[in-house]
Amino acid sequence: MRQEGGPDCGGDEAGKAGLEMKEYREDKSIQGRKEEIAIKVKRLQEAMERLKLDAVIINKSNNFAWITAGASNIITRYSEEGVTSIVITKEGGQYILANNIEYPRIVKEETIEELGFEIKTCYWFEDRNLDFVKEIVGEGRYGADIAFPGAENANAMIEACQYCQRRIKNVRKRRLFFVVFRRSHVTFSSVSLLKKCVYDLLLLTHEFLAFFQPV
Repeated sequence: MRQEGGPDCGGDEAGKAGLEMKEYREDKSIQGRKEEIAIKVKRLQEAMERLKLDAVIINKSNNFAWITAGASNIITRYSEEGVTSIVITKEGGQYILANNIEYPRIVKEETIEELGFEIKTCYWFEDRNLDFVKEIVGEGRYGADIAFPGAENANAMIEACQYCQRRIKNVRKRRLFFVVFRRSHVTFSSVSLLKKCVYDLLLLTHEFLAFFQPV
């Protein structure tokens, strides 16, 4: 699991710990990825609760990789949309919609089942995604990051959940900046003004660039 530095995305609490930083290691194990996914699913649940949605469909390749902590749903790099979709419900249900050709690949190569997703599959010549969504959600409201029958546009909601993580990552970078200063042989008093100026500059820069960086 990636060390997030805090449960919320405000950044203020983490920012106050400027001179302290835990060692950052990316855990790519199944357990580590499951823990990371759980954090992201929780954010989506909270967002769906605010927007009165019962589920969200995630298909775009960058969003798919984000929610699965690194899995891929594309067969060509020239398409934004993937060949499999994820459905997250406001109760925390995690589903994968895949045809019978993609099913073996996502199980073996992407370890989807081990990550806690329930797979719903059909033959490649069938188009049962809408049936699957209705089976999961019933008559509830749902959003999607692509055009999908009956779905509301959920791109802004998903991006907001990703931006939350970008804020935390930026805080981590700011902590590293302070640790470098602390470990130098220059006294704090002689660089305090410089540190504050550079800190403010880095903060503005990271916050600006975050809008252009997929998580």
